[in-house]
Amino acid sequence: MLKTGTSDKGSSFVGTIQQRGMRLITVLLNVDHADEDENARFTATSRFMTYIYQQFTVQNSCEKRRSLQ
Repeated sequence: MLKTGTSDKGSSFVGTIQQRGMRLITVLLNVDHADEDENARFTATSRFMTYIYQQFTVQNSCEKRRSLQ
């Protein structure tokens, strides 16, 4: 967890996790149903992170110690 917040616009959450060599940072603003469920922002973040880790893989754009030209 990095930061939670609440404003007149709604609840927000900034979270981070690292799995399988990939660091993921998420920012969710004005989360739906947060006024009804105090855990809505955390549930939404968890679902978002799960989706990303299921759909994306780490790809190397170049070898170590080699610059892109």
